[in-house]
Amino acid sequence: MKRSDPALGAFATSSAASAASVILSHNRRLPSLFASVVVVLMPAVLGCGVQQNIVSIPKTDSIAIVDTEGASIYGSQKIDMTASPPRIILREKGRYMLFRVDRQEKLGDVQPHAGEVYVINDALNLEKVGTFDATKTDDQLRCEFLKPDSRGGKLSCP
Repeated sequence: MKRSDPALGAFATSSAASAASVILSHNRRLPSLFASVVVVLMPAVLGCGVQQNIVSIPKTDSIAIVDTEGASIYGSQKIDMTASPPRIILREKGRYMLFRVDRQEKLGDVQPHAGEVYVINDALNLEKVGTFDATKTDDQLRCEFLKPDSRGGKLSCP
């Protein structure tokens, strides 16, 4: 019989299964050991060949955390002195916009959702760069996304 014969594969599979059932039926500890091995090894077996796209978002000089009340801006800020009264410029190139809430209306070409991070690109449009945990505090988000010299003196990050 050749090794590539399908009958051989079926025979080997059924023999292995019956041998395993005989061993398991005669030893009461083996089923729990077998289950433990399966639980430990199954994620590794299922994860083989699966590529995870984990992208690290580089830190920036300025973030805006958007919630139901508006936007809280941390880090560097530019002021529009021509406005009366002077106001902070929200759409500043390079600033990250972190949305804690879903937006009902589009902002340019995008409709942000809670937990998404956008960067304001060269054309001053929003461009999605990743996601974040929307349950984190503002201080935790400042530590995660701002460069150390942009965080302010009072904030201590791990």
